[in-house]
Amino acid sequence: MRVNKRLPNFFMVMSIVIWREWIRFRRYMAWLIVNFLQPFLWVTLFVMFGYAFIGPQGDTTLFTNYIVTGMGMLMFVSGMFWGSGLALRREQWEGTLEFVFAAPINKLSLIIGYSIFDLVSTMWFVGIAVIFGHFVFGFNPMIRDPIAFILIFVLSILSLMGFGIIFAGVTLLVKESNALINMLQPIIYLFCGIFFPVTSLPIFMQYISWCIPLTYSIMAVQEVVVFGATLSQVLNYVFILIGLTVFYFILGYLILCRIENIARRRGVLQTF
Repeated sequence: MRVNKRLPNFFMVMSIVIWREWIRFRRYMAWLIVNFLQPFLWVTLFVMFGYAFIGPQGDTTLFTNYIVTGMGMLMFVSGMFWGSGLALRREQWEGTLEFVFAAPINKLSLIIGYSIFDLVSTMWFVGIAVIFGHFVFGFNPMIRDPIAFILIFVLSILSLMGFGIIFAGVTLLVKESNALINMLQPIIYLFCGIFFPVTSLPIFMQYISWCIPLTYSIMAVQEVVVFGATLSQVLNYVFILIGLTVFYFILGYLILCRIENIARRRGVLQTF
């Protein structure tokens, strides 16, 4: 890759990370094939579960819209955990983390570079799931207000990126990052309304759902895509997501700096 030295340091690091990940993405074809097949398998699995429970007389269109939309958000959440959330941990596995922290760069540029690449790659797989769901199971998004959809989608992605920054910092101290992700993912599936409305949970579980910020991102997307809500109807989600995005990025940066200092002081940057 030819580095453009006219770019500011922050954006130069981002572009290098994105280019490096693109080279890896093309190199390991087995992972590419697996990721290509996953949307077909997951959409089919959960839609068929729904058909089995609601029977032929139920509203399969509404259910399919809900499931395919939830699967799309699930892929973005999973991409955040396994991509940008493991950015620093992956550098540690490869033996380059010490060089990253010794270099005169902003560590956020590294994590955001991972985030952008994961976002673009995940969008391909979400697109596959949407097309497959449309032609095979009749997925028909009820988007009446494209501006509302774009705004909610962008804010949701930015809030996920902010959450990824927080998680990336935590993995410097929590070495068992895979186990942590495997623990957090079922919590997200259960409490954040990916496969069923939060309101269908028992009241005491709903309180937990409202305390998880990702719930608002998922519900906002579902309101626009599944139920055809307009911008005026989701303004409360817009303000919540704006607040969460700002909060996540500020908190993520502070946590990253704090944990970096702790890791340096304890001498655990290179340990596994």
